[in-house]
Amino acid sequence: MRKLSLLLLLLSVTSMFLAEEIDNKEEKTVPILPTSSTKNYPSAEQIERQNESLVLPHLKSSKYYPTIEELKGKNIQEMIKLCQIPDEILQESSTEHLLTLCLDYPLYKDMIAYNSMQWGYTEISKHFNGIQELYNRDDIIPIIINKYYHCNNDSLIPYSYTIRIIDLIVKTLSQNEVLEKIDKHKSKELLRYTLEKDKINEEIKFYLLGKLLIYNENISFRSELDTNPVMNNYIIEGNQGNFEVFDKIKELCSDFLNEGEIK
Repeated sequence: MRKLSLLLLLLSVTSMFLAEEIDNKEEKTVPILPTSSTKNYPSAEQIERQNESLVLPHLKSSKYYPTIEELKGKNIQEMIKLCQIPDEILQESSTEHLLTLCLDYPLYKDMIAYNSMQWGYTEISKHFNGIQELYNRDDIIPIIINKYYHCNNDSLIPYSYTIRIIDLIVKTLSQNEVLEKIDKHKSKELLRYTLEKDKINEEIKFYLLGKLLIYNENISFRSELDTNPVMNNYIIEGNQGNFEVFDKIKELCSDFLNEGEIK
């Protein structure tokens, strides 16, 4: 028994020394310095919130539309009816607030169900009283262009919310109801600005640029529409374009700006 007790005592002392040695090693371990991969980058939600605060005015439009849960199980006609803006809000809203309401319209996401960007936008918009009222506002041009410039500034981080808003603004600017209200000087300024920006989906960006060339009565682009069926289908019919069409529009826009061609 005495031998067993001594053995247990020896094991206990040895364990204590080993534990102390391990603790000392841990204390001497050099801490790992943070690397670029361990930095606390903002989360997707934080980026979205930051961009939203910069893009949207203080008035929030979501309260005028049903939630996703409220739209579940409804057919398209029921959803369209539920998403109309009440007449009193429609008439009382400033053009800036009305634009925010239009940009926040929840059914615009259904545009992807159509074969082309323009067809989808046209079909969705013609059943929405907000966009119809926006087209009728006399001050739509300074309001929508100011919003476009603000959303497309370099301080914003390209992310889903910001990109969605910019794309919707460019689609709205591309419509004949809006373009016919822009004077030649402003349309040329808009063309130059859009050509230099890269936060826009190319399909949408070059559609607007092509429409601006038409409204500036650019002879070279008119000739291209007459001889290039793919270009004609893209700009006139609203079908999808391709990289060759985009490159040609870019070339014609650059020529137009360099020559200062305004008819």
